[in-house]
Amino acid sequence: MAKMRKRTKDVKRLRNAIASAKRTATKAQNIGQDVVFNDIRTIKDFNDRKEFNKYLKSIEKFNKENRYIENQYGVVFNRNDLEKANKLIDKQNRQRRSLARSVGLTKLKETKGGINTREKEKGRRTKRERRKEREKEERKERKGKRKRRKKKNRKRQKAK
Repeated sequence: MAKMRKRTKDVKRLRNAIASAKRTATKAQNIGQDVVFNDIRTIKDFNDRKEFNKYLKSIEKFNKENRYIENQYGVVFNRNDLEKANKLIDKQNRQRRSLARSVGLTKLKETKGGINTREKEKGRRTKRERRKEREKEERKERKGKRKRRKKKNRKRQKAK
């Protein structure tokens, strides 16, 4: 087995990963979940790179599995479960839209549900939403230009 060269970069990665796991556990405990992270190692505990990388991956997995969200009513959900539910809802709505388009319907009831996770809140807008916003801004701009033109014309007519 090859020995591992312990670089400062590795020490920093390990320190950040452990701190992240501790934060995840603390956040979960504050919400009321029973999550404990106690597998803390130092860089000297690793003999080879493979073992080190495996440990870092286990910390990442711990962080992903123990993310929780509390809704406005105080109910706590696992974020992974919510993301799965949101994906299923989005898939169902896409299927409904495509079916409605193929049949020729314009109005369609969409399934509502799930909770906005941070990924959804980050401003991930659809192309349609971005286009509508752009068109709205252009309309405002055109309207402002028209008002300025009318104002200039009125001044010219009064001057005559």
